Amino acid sequence: MKRKEVEERTLEYHESGLCCTEAILKSIAELYYPEPSNAIPRMGSGFCKGIGKTGLDVCGTVAGGVMAIGYVLGRDDKDGENTTACEYATEFRKRFLEKYGTTNCAELLLAFGEQVKMAQCKAMTADASGMIADILDGN
Repeated sequence: MKRKEVEERTLEYHESGLCCTEAILKSIAELYYPEPSNAIPRMGSGFCKGIGKTGLDVCGTVAGGVMAIGYVLGRDDKDGENTTACEYATEFRKRFLEKYGTTNCAELLLAFGEQVKMAQCKAMTADASGMIADILDGN
């Protein structure tokens, strides 16, 4: 159930004007963390459309997804444990690569071809949030 809810919420945020990173981070944090920070989506803004809207390097969806996992499961200080967050981030990366073949923004954009209002990116971001929901829920 959470998968469908988070996918819909992510798509809604993306359609409202948040970028891929901001939308996935905000939707996951809201669904899985009791009181998400007002800093979301601010903390993801530099990853929109690749790093700094360059279309280069890591896809913003992937960056936002990893940040969301860390936000929900990460440690609060150097003495905390971060193994679970790292394991879940690794699993997310694996599933994303299996489905999309790359985590590179430019390669994804090239594979999608010409888009109308970034429709393929928005659908991918919603799907990725569903992947994270599945992982967080033990699926």
